[in-house]
Amino acid sequence: MLKENILPSLVLTAVCTITAALLVFANAVTEKPIAKARRENTLKTLSSTFGEGDYTEIEWKNENVSQTYLKDDGTVIFKIIVSGYNKDSIDLLIGVDANGIKGIGAIEISETKGVGTKVGEKDFLTQFDSATAADDIEQIDAISGATYSSDGVKNAAICALEAFGEYSEET
Repeated sequence: MLKENILPSLVLTAVCTITAALLVFANAVTEKPIAKARRENTLKTLSSTFGEGDYTEIEWKNENVSQTYLKDDGTVIFKIIVSGYNKDSIDLLIGVDANGIKGIGAIEISETKGVGTKVGEKDFLTQFDSATAADDIEQIDAISGATYSSDGVKNAAICALEAFGEYSEET
């Protein structure tokens, strides 16, 4: 009777322990390559969106900005991750200077393929160029069928303009 009650618990504990150990090992093996790939993707997006130049990562963040880069022409580029249809699924670089938004580059978009992923296309993102206020951004039409994703990009653009204001006051 005792064996029937204890043995299943011991087997389950052993299986869970082994599974947890394998997950820890897999994380340890893949953590650095994944971080390297993300960094390379960010640098590629910086160059393709804002052109060649010297980019310096600076220590400035707020509740919406996870990384900040300064380009040699004075553009401040904010990495902002927002939610679209899925939580934290839109990873963007948004460049801003005194004249407004200079460009938006999509690092990664984990939205519905062919629908929500359209917010990462150049035709949609270039509509934000030169926007200087939330009113300009609110006038941009959402992509049909991708309203949540479109709103996520709009929110990120507004956050970037606000972040630029904060950054400018502090520096």
